[in-house]
Amino acid sequence: MNSWVWLVRVQSIQTDGMGKIMTIEHIKKLLSELCYYHKVRITHTFSINQTQFLKVRCLTANTQHTFELAYSSSGRVELINEMDVAVETIQKFIVNTPC
Repeated sequence: MNSWVWLVRVQSIQTDGMGKIMTIEHIKKLLSELCYYHKVRITHTFSINQTQFLKVRCLTANTQHTFELAYSSSGRVELINEMDVAVETIQKFIVNTPC
């Protein structure tokens, strides 16, 4: 299976590393892309100060999308079935993780 890694680096609390604000709509678009290309293993990596990482990928069974969120600091893996909940969780990670 092919594997692609897309890195989204968060350099200040709410930017995407390119100076753009990391809005809820932006995160939702990233997750939509993950699901659209579900036949290829793509992982979005959100990083804070290159020490805290959140890796996100879309797992698909039939037409059901599940988002896998893996936290580097704790090793915890969370499975979320709803895009809005996944977006909210990622946004909280970005905002609440100290730079």
